Amino acid sequence: MKNNILLNITLLLLSFFSFSQEYKNNDSSPIIYGEFNFGGAGVIGGNGGFMFGLSTNYQHNKDLFTLRYNHFSEYDFHSNYIDAGLIVLPYAYVDQKSYYNEVGLLYGKRWISKGTSFSLSLGPSLNFQSDKIRPQNGKEYWENNSYVGLGYEANIKFFKGKKRRFRAPYGLIPFGKKTSFGRSLGFKFIGNISKNSYFGIGVNYGFGIHRKYNVESK
Repeated sequence: MKNNILLNITLLLLSFFSFSQEYKNNDSSPIIYGEFNFGGAGVIGGNGGFMFGLSTNYQHNKDLFTLRYNHFSEYDFHSNYIDAGLIVLPYAYVDQKSYYNEVGLLYGKRWISKGTSFSLSLGPSLNFQSDKIRPQNGKEYWENNSYVGLGYEANIKFFKGKKRRFRAPYGLIPFGKKTSFGRSLGFKFIGNISKNSYFGIGVNYGFGIHRKYNVESK
């Protein structure tokens, strides 16, 4: 199930990039961009772990529509020791307790000021949870559950304020004509309200058309 979700999101983002490239030199091009985010997240009242996600975003006026996928794992932290006779060696280790996959469709508002934007979004989500079960006598196994929730997120992004030539690789070498298409970097606060509510904080990195540029910005 996890692999199918990743495949669908990947195909969605590839379609997005094709769409963005087609319109990147058009002043009437829509505001549409894709993002990759990573950071930390955890279930409220539980442990946390590494988080990553993908999203596709479309904006009309100040209305923002987002299709997102988010994943994070929950870990237990343990300590133990090795008895080597005269020397006792303590050590610590982590063990994956559970992992979560979320697919959500969000609606919100996005405000743009030159090369900066701030957005707030909320919407329904479908959540898939897998927990590691450790019976006292027997082999451990994974138990899967699914449930609905209410996803939310807040974003602040930084991107070019005027049309410029696209730069690659790593933003070093400019090529082509001045274009609306570009990168963004920002911060994301993300979460979900459900029977296993979680929240997280991370960094997002995006490609696409992040605002409309007027004739003077050419």
